[in-house]
Amino acid sequence: MTSSPDNSNMFALQENITFATDPNQFLLQLTTLNRQMDTNTNVKEIGIYHQAEIINGQQYYIPDVTGPPNPPLEQMQIYRTVINTGALLNALPTAVNHGLNGGAAVPATWMFTRVYGFARDPGTPSWIPLSNGGIYDCALEVTPLQVIITPTVNLAAYTESYIILEYWKA
Repeated sequence: MTSSPDNSNMFALQENITFATDPNQFLLQLTTLNRQMDTNTNVKEIGIYHQAEIINGQQYYIPDVTGPPNPPLEQMQIYRTVINTGALLNALPTAVNHGLNGGAAVPATWMFTRVYGFARDPGTPSWIPLSNGGIYDCALEVTPLQVIITPTVNLAAYTESYIILEYWKA
């Protein structure tokens, strides 16, 4: 038996709509429909991987722990950026400036929710996920100014690599 969220297969826009003939009911229906479309559109994740920062449609909820008991959850928009990290090295770190926050240091109030990527050896061709464990294990690190890939083996044949950063800003 499988299950999924109630809204996982919903369409952002209704296909068949019947409107009331009464002007007041029509306006109420139109307003309700607009809210539903806005909500349904905004909760869909955007599958765009771009080197420019985008809001990806994900939301992260954090409780306000400083407030009263059972405080409302704060919704944080999640941003996505792809970083071209170029050629990997022979068991040595590859550090690339990520350019987030206009090139200034990322503040400690930001939170990285996902850090992942891939590399390609164009000669084979062969693709590997980063960081994946196994024989091609490497560590991924995000600092206030850089993305650092540290492999444990020689990955010098992988001359193309990209790291995807997903994060919220506070």
